[in-house]
Parts: sequence; structure tokens; C-alpha cells
Amino acid sequence: MHLAITALSQSPSHFIAEILDAVTQCNCNILELRSTHLATSAIAAYLLIEGNWNHLAKLETVLNSLQQQINIQIQSQQTKNISPPKTYIPYKLATISINQQSITQDIVIFLNTHNILIEEIKASCRPDYTTQTPIFSTQFSILIPISIQLAFLREEIFIFCDNLNLDALFEPIGQI
Repeated sequence: MHLAITALSQSPSHFIAEILDAVTQCNCNILELRSTHLATSAIAAYLLIEGNWNHLAKLETVLNSLQQQINIQIQSQQTKNISPPKTYIPYKLATISINQQSITQDIVIFLNTHNILIEEIKASCRPDYTTQTPIFSTQFSILIPISIQLAFLREEIFIFCDNLNLDALFEPIGQI
């Protein structure tokens, strides 16, 4: 069984070490861990934990008390181990442009209308080093149904991105 955990802290504490210690004490294993600073005073962590049902239940109890002890927000949810369907091809779509409102939303809607599954999204806005112009970039890990003709989809993606004034990279990725 798996447990998906999200944790959010407003202070640069060592809360990730506290969570990892709880995972170890409850005889669980880390399958995936991501952490990022969302702002100067916000840190988020995302974990996927594996363990027996009783170890995961114990971990959830420990996490509930931990969030009150060190003043963080923790959400958890038990999940099933589902491997990606074999009828999809993994691809990466990356874009970059001057910051515009709703870029990510527009891309998500485009992918959804083409029945493309989104595995992961990363997006950020940073000032250009020389001009300080806000530059927005996205990275999507997607699963494309094998029934879609890739050459046709590639052309549609580049037309879509050109219409939004986005530079795009669209390429296959290895095993997910």
C-alpha cells in the first residue's frame, strides 16, 4: 500500500527531516520525495510512502501529532499502486515565454481536449537576468494515447504554441 503526503511550512524549519524520521520509525519506505521553496517563507514537500497497512496507519497518526508539534500542515491519502497503461507513450512538453496570464491553464485545456494524460506539471516565473522581464516556463510529463498520430499532434502543439507566442520543446521520454 502507498500513502501520498503533502506538507507545507511557513518557516524554513527542518520539518522534512522530522517527517523522514517518522517514516523510518514506522517501518515505511520512501518511493518519491520532492521539496521546493514556494516563496521566501513557504516550503512544500510531497512524498509517496510504501508500507504495510498497519505501518501506514501508524505513520498517519504520527504525522497528525507532528504537524501540531512543529506547526506545519500535513495532508495524507492512501493510494493504490497503479502503473501507467501500456496504451500510452510518455512525452515531455516544455514551454517558455514572456509571462502571460493563463498559460498553464491554456496548455492543460489543450492537452485535455486531445485526451492526453498529464503525469506531472512544473511551472515557474523568474525575471530574465539581463532585462528583468518576467519569463514563464512550464514542463509537462504527459502520456499520449497510441491511437494519436504523433506527427499530427506535434504539428498541432507547435501551431497552438505559436498562437500563444510560446517556444516549445516536444520530445519522447524514457520509461516512467
